[in-house]
Amino acid sequence: MQRLSRLTDDILDIAKIEIKSLELRKQRFNLKDIVINAMDDIILSKDLSVQLLCEPQNIILEADKGRIS
Repeated sequence: MQRLSRLTDDILDIAKIEIKSLELRKQRFNLKDIVINAMDDIILSKDLSVQLLCEPQNIILEADKGRIS
């Protein structure tokens, strides 16, 4: 159900982009934290093993953190 809800939200966002009414909530954050959290979520939800091939680097962005996540 959550996947269907996210798909619906994505389709609505595309419509907003087309009519130029999409609002972004920009903030500064470290992309490394988003990647690590996403990996943790995959490991917990799918019972998988994930291996990093290199040490994550700090990448500071100013973007809509919720949409990046």
